[in-house]
Amino acid sequence: MKTLRLFLRLVLCLLLFCLTAIAFQISESPNISGRWEVEGVVAGPWVFDLTASGNVVTGRIFQHGSLSGPTEIFDGKFEGTTLTIKTTHPVVTNATKELTFTGRVLENQIVFDRTVEILVNSPGPADTGNMEMGVYGAQAIPRFVAKRTGPVPVAPTPIRSATAPVDVTGRWESLQWNQDIWLMDLRSTGNQLSGTVGVMAAPGREAVSNSRPIYDAKIENNTISFKAKSVDNVRTISFTGKAQGDEILVYRSVQLAPGGAVGFNVPLGVYAPMSFVARRITNAGPSALPKEFTDARQKWTARSFKNYEFAAQWICICDLPPQPFTYRVTGDVGVAQLNPSVLRFIGVPPAGVQPIVERYGTIDKIFSWLEKESTSRPYSLKVEYDPAVGYPRSVDLVPVGIAIDGNIQLRISDFKVLN
Repeated sequence: MKTLRLFLRLVLCLLLFCLTAIAFQISESPNISGRWEVEGVVAGPWVFDLTASGNVVTGRIFQHGSLSGPTEIFDGKFEGTTLTIKTTHPVVTNATKELTFTGRVLENQIVFDRTVEILVNSPGPADTGNMEMGVYGAQAIPRFVAKRTGPVPVAPTPIRSATAPVDVTGRWESLQWNQDIWLMDLRSTGNQLSGTVGVMAAPGREAVSNSRPIYDAKIENNTISFKAKSVDNVRTISFTGKAQGDEILVYRSVQLAPGGAVGFNVPLGVYAPMSFVARRITNAGPSALPKEFTDARQKWTARSFKNYEFAAQWICICDLPPQPFTYRVTGDVGVAQLNPSVLRFIGVPPAGVQPIVERYGTIDKIFSWLEKESTSRPYSLKVEYDPAVGYPRSVDLVPVGIAIDGNIQLRISDFKVLN
């Protein structure tokens, strides 16, 4: 009997030890939910927004250049310290790229291996875009490290569901970083939807202004969906949007005929954001300029010098490079000092980079940008001005209320007065 009791005690101790070890392993399992970013890559940073529920992982992937995305994650799994997620290339031709990312999670970093599978959808030579070097490209680096940067940003105003078709009749506009205005003129009756989609391009880009009729359009509760053809009929763009009040959060997907032109960075082109927020245009007038803005601009206008230098860094889902650039300003002209190592990182020739980074190459141009944003009723705009000269040292902008990736940050440093 004593032997049996000792045996049972031993079994109980072993069972408790195993349960404790399992609980310890579970408690020590890394929490992968959050935003992970990859620096030092073409079209970077690459961004992985991950949400884990048990062993299932969902989220989105996007980058800050080229085909920026976002794209949805599918077949996401997290077992032990191994993460596996998949996504597809944002543009579908007669071939679809399916990308698989397998990662080893080490506290606040993930070591990813990346593979690309070409799925041929129809006969003919596969248009695989082999020269792409970003997160969706067949020629991008196969191994990289993503570092945790914080939680997944939450939309400032969550989208609520609707129980009846919403009325989206009206003109909807989305102001892009390059001053283009994306347009949707919509007419809705119940679940019926018609209208046009297009762009009113910024000065100097008038050639890309156009508008096209939508088709296969419908409304289900607060979700709208429609398609449109490019002017040359080689691209089919599908739009899906969630409407709430006077805003619509829209996602695009592009189907491109093999060998067809990719178009410009416009709603019906390939190289444009795959998501945007459009605001219904009402009769309400523009907001008044904040007093802090007018006071700072007066200080800047009253400065005693004309020539100066500063470094600017933009962080946004846009074509502005995220690395800081130094600008040397003589009078009204600002010239970017292009660092060769940064150019290699971006992967674009100097002639292609210069106009982009010099779009806001003077403090006066930055003030003009802030004035336009301030009067367009942004959801949130926080600016820190230099107390002596008045130039904006820090800008945090959320243009609209249901944008997740529409945030824009600007940091100005190393300001110097030149003789």
